[in-house]
Amino acid sequence: MKPMFTSNQFVLVAGGSALGAVVRWLATGSVLNFSDRWIVVALNIVGSLLLGAVLGWATVRRSEPPDQDRYAYTDRVVAGVGTGFCGGLTSFSTFAVDIAGLLRSDMYLTALVTSSLTVVGATAVAAVGFFLAKSSV
Repeated sequence: MKPMFTSNQFVLVAGGSALGAVVRWLATGSVLNFSDRWIVVALNIVGSLLLGAVLGWATVRRSEPPDQDRYAYTDRVVAGVGTGFCGGLTSFSTFAVDIAGLLRSDMYLTALVTSSLTVVGATAVAAVGFFLAKSSV
């Protein structure tokens, strides 16, 4: 039985996650005169675009004739960049806590705009990234 993941993939996911989390931390901690809310929305959208592009690229790579080296490389990129970096960069938990805080503060319109931008925007750009990468490979 093939293992679910290799030790190399584990290291790539961990390293990518650490790098993505540091980028998110730097972005939310170093930008002045902006609400962290909008930075988190932007990071979630950028991360979704990148993840969509990685998965679109990987779909094309996996649809080509079988090649163990190409498949292994594709799996490493998806693990490190897709699962790792994009997972560390984006933050659903921060988004959820922010929306809950807005609702507790009776800021319903801001909660609606923030949640709509995040969910619809991130989904749309993920699809755009997927199809752009898939068509350009």
